[in-house]
Amino acid sequence: MLRTRFVLDRGEPMAQVLPALADAPAADPVAAVGDDPPARRSWTRAHLQAAVAQPFDLRRDVLHRWVVVRVERERHALAIVLHHMIADGYALRLLLEEWIELYNAARAGRGATLAPKRADFFDLVAGAPDTPHQPDADFAARMRATRPLRVPGDGGAAQRTSNRGANLWFRLGDARLARLRRTAAALRATPFMILAAALQEVLALRCGQSEVALFAPVANRVDADSQQVFGNLFNTVVLHTRVDPRRDAAERIARVRDACAQAFLHLDIADDALFRLLPDGIVDAQWRLRGVEINQLGMPDVTDRIEGARTRYLRLHRATTQFDLAFALHDDGDGWLNVSYAAELFTAGCVRVLVRDFVRRLDGWLA
Repeated sequence: MLRTRFVLDRGEPMAQVLPALADAPAADPVAAVGDDPPARRSWTRAHLQAAVAQPFDLRRDVLHRWVVVRVERERHALAIVLHHMIADGYALRLLLEEWIELYNAARAGRGATLAPKRADFFDLVAGAPDTPHQPDADFAARMRATRPLRVPGDGGAAQRTSNRGANLWFRLGDARLARLRRTAAALRATPFMILAAALQEVLALRCGQSEVALFAPVANRVDADSQQVFGNLFNTVVLHTRVDPRRDAAERIARVRDACAQAFLHLDIADDALFRLLPDGIVDAQWRLRGVEINQLGMPDVTDRIEGARTRYLRLHRATTQFDLAFALHDDGDGWLNVSYAAELFTAGCVRVLVRDFVRRLDGWLA
């Protein structure tokens, strides 16, 4: 997939695999500009942010770029930018693990030890059934009954006309994550279910509706072969829940648990088939979704395996968003919550208030 671009063949998009790794973009270090360390760090962040925001040309580019900045003599910054057409979050972890092993091996002057390749992405896709899984009548009816979720915003626009977005980071902390896990175990739920329940409660109050549907991405890697494949295999599921404030927290979370169980029965339905079932007003012609996404990323931090180096993440801002709002909890110890939002609909202040209400509701349930 790292050598893949997409071209039109008789009006249809087709994957084209380039023949040689030599066609991959170079990642020669760029020296940071500035008279002192703070100025160089500021320039580095701006330079990497520009690399993240720069769009790809699907027909001409390989859909990834690596940008290295020499901040100081012994300090470098690396940005790896991947288009979602070739990779998901699970694939990013696979890429980092192999890159770190290659780096460590080169540094030590030894041969790299890489896991044997079990399957190729295109072989995996070619082995899929010719007829994709079709939704049953009950599932299709529930999708068609999905109500658009119109979260009141203060961005000045009634609806989106572009993918322009921004995001904010909030630190929930490892102590709150530990309480979240304890509460989930006590209620026979998962941390994700409690997060979804708390967000649905806040959205129900904000939107003035009891039926709340959240979108959630799933990795869709259900066997050993798919777990070793670099590519994008994720699908989206829809979590439908009726929010009833008269119920106690355990009952509300149980409803979300049931909604997750129903949704995951259909996790192999491709996004294009799913979105066609949704009523008008939720998905537009550019596949922008009028709704809210929730995600919990359990990808472990593998950068501590880089030998001879101390590392930390730079939290950059995406310039686009597919959803009106997207909440993603990074379950990495510090509990960073990333909220992406449509800049036409919301200001940063509005998002901060929404997150404040979400965290308050969450804390009220945690043991």
